[in-house]
Amino acid sequence: MKRSQEQIRIYRHDMRHYLKNISALIQAEKYQEALDFTGKTESQISQPAEPYFCVNPTINAVLSLYLTQAQEEGICVKTNCDIPLSLPADAAELSTVFANAIENACNACRKLPENKMKIISVRCISSPQFILEISNTFDGNIEFDRSHRPETNREGHGIGTRSLAAFAEKYHAILDYKTDGDMFFFRLLINRPPGNEKAVWK
Repeated sequence: MKRSQEQIRIYRHDMRHYLKNISALIQAEKYQEALDFTGKTESQISQPAEPYFCVNPTINAVLSLYLTQAQEEGICVKTNCDIPLSLPADAAELSTVFANAIENACNACRKLPENKMKIISVRCISSPQFILEISNTFDGNIEFDRSHRPETNREGHGIGTRSLAAFAEKYHAILDYKTDGDMFFFRLLINRPPGNEKAVWK
């Protein structure tokens, strides 16, 4: 966000120079050079900024990285995130929760046939408790352990789920996994003092 805002300030500052240059080229009847100059300027200004999902820069960076990658793979991404600057846990550790959960959701979507709809939804409210829900389409094949957490016997897999469990234990958070039809749901609740406003999902 800071990089994007700084870039906008630079473009505004330089715009008068661009206009003067274009005006000088037109007055000199160098129309093709003016068009070329305009095209280069438009290309610079049109460069995409980092996607915006929430005001928290750390979480927004993680969401931008993983959700943009999901979209590039043809996954339909839906978000509704109320994530403030003040978090109920360490920002780096909480961002790892987002990363692990979204990565698991992406892996589940990758297993689906090409003709199947692939969806990842990320929803979060911050008051009165911090609640995160990440849901995704999946192939219907999943096993749960005694704690009702997803488990896998595949080598190199399951580390993300154990990381989520370690985070929940450290912050006395509640983890919940469930399925409903072709949708898999991951939910995380972190208790925090109630705020003055109530946040609801729309």
